[in-house]
Amino acid sequence: MDKADIRRCMLEKRCSISDEKSIEKNLAIQQKLLLTPRYKEANVIALYSSFRGEVKTERLIERALFDGKKVVMPKVSMEDYRMHFIAISAKDDLVTNSYGLKEPEQKQTNSGYFAEENIDLFVVPGVAFDLSGNRLGMGKGYYDRALQSVSRDSVVALAYEFQLIDSVPAENHDVVMGTIITEERIIDTLNI
Repeated sequence: MDKADIRRCMLEKRCSISDEKSIEKNLAIQQKLLLTPRYKEANVIALYSSFRGEVKTERLIERALFDGKKVVMPKVSMEDYRMHFIAISAKDDLVTNSYGLKEPEQKQTNSGYFAEENIDLFVVPGVAFDLSGNRLGMGKGYYDRALQSVSRDSVVALAYEFQLIDSVPAENHDVVMGTIITEERIIDTLNI
């Protein structure tokens, strides 16, 4: 299957999970992340706002803030078509954009952006993954551009077990995940 076929199949599966199963799977994934040394040691965490069946992050955002972590969230800039990270102090700091995605409110200048090198842990979504850490996203390359210069071991993907496939078509510019967490397991791709 090519990227478009994998994407279509996985998005269908992701959006067809029942509410009951979704709650159960999300809680298991979130709990696994919270117990990792990576989460416990991180002072600054980049989280995402879940969209179109992605693993939910609302409770993770609240928990990280409660735990005293600095939480930064991605915002896509239409000026440079890049993803930038902006610190939030509450879930209410997020607004819904024209695509239905929640992100930090628009800043007038880029002075509110948080540099990637100052972020300890990046928690990212995806459409499909393989055990080598390759990730298939939505196809716009925002995470690949934003995370190009960060250490692979600081990148953790949240996924449902069914999102793991034998092989994700990867290109040189694609960012590879250091860890993938599903409802069933934690996969350290650095040691496979």
